[in-house]
Amino acid sequence: MADAGPQAPAARLRGRVALVTGSGRGIGAAVAHRLAAEGASVVIGDIDGDAAARVAAEIATNGGQARSVSMDVTEATDRERGVAIALNLGGLDILVNAAAIFVPQLPHDVDLAAWRRVFAVNVEGLFFCCQAALPIMRERHYGRIINFSSTGAKVGTPALISYNASKSAVLAITRGLAGQYGPDGITVNTVLPGIIGTTMWDTINADVGPMVGFAPGEMMADRVRRIPLGRAGAPEEVASVVAFLASDDAAYVTGQALNVCGGLLMS
Repeated sequence: MADAGPQAPAARLRGRVALVTGSGRGIGAAVAHRLAAEGASVVIGDIDGDAAARVAAEIATNGGQARSVSMDVTEATDRERGVAIALNLGGLDILVNAAAIFVPQLPHDVDLAAWRRVFAVNVEGLFFCCQAALPIMRERHYGRIINFSSTGAKVGTPALISYNASKSAVLAITRGLAGQYGPDGITVNTVLPGIIGTTMWDTINADVGPMVGFAPGEMMADRVRRIPLGRAGAPEEVASVVAFLASDDAAYVTGQALNVCGGLLMS
């Protein structure tokens, strides 16, 4: 198993409340665990309510505070519910937008319904979660928003063209929000994970790889061979970067896009 990175600084986020979308599994779950380990109260939002409840229970077992909510980020009522639960925990200081989907299709096979579904979650859901959180953060004159893009926004994969386009849009949203709300004490940044050992990459290996010329299971190995650090990343390593951006250690960092990819990209 990959080194999970540095240990969480004790109580760096004590007194903060975070809402993490898409946190029922994978990188989102690792982020929720890390924020809780650093002292934040965390709302676990996921379209799979059972998965969200499991993560919240794990955090509670480890001594943290968490609540779960079944949350489809494309639904305004679900976004409002997630924010309301955060307010019941004491406020909303940190928003992490990790919810995302992809539909593997080569460019000539992309259909409008699939394109719209990807953008509904990855772009519209993310933006309107930000919109729901911003009034609270502006009133408190404090906020940390961390949006998930992907190195796919910078590296073309034909069979993931709708996903990669949506993740490029996240970069533009982040810059726009950072410029507008910096004077309100709110920072907005993006993390771009690279090749991370998650079930998402299991699916890419099985379904996307053969569409672009790889034998089943070989696409990830090909990508890893290009990484200077020589391995895939762990979800916990992405979570450590998110925790930094969520903390006061990153008070002078906003509008930035941080690649978390072992050197696969260097710009």
